[in-house]
Amino acid sequence: MIGQVAVRRFPALTVSTPRTEVRRLTAADASAAGEIFADKLTRRWLPLPDDSGPIDGHAWCTDLARQRRDSGEGDHYAVIRREDHQADLR
Repeated sequence: MIGQVAVRRFPALTVSTPRTEVRRLTAADASAAGEIFADKLTRRWLPLPDDSGPIDGHAWCTDLARQRRDSGEGDHYAVIRREDHQADLR
């Protein structure tokens, strides 16, 4: 293929154990993602400029994470505790 660059995409991943489930982000994870992105201690570890402003959890869970995955730039998952269905987003 002349003039085209192959993009390495992340494979689809879902992992289930008796205690947890690891899956791709969905719109239902938007609230938890918004809380995580609002946390100053968490933001310092994100690959974002300091002046990037607030990150919309819904946009991240529905569009931005998918774009990063499709471009090969990164992949993001929710880790769900089965006992209380609480998400820990990674």
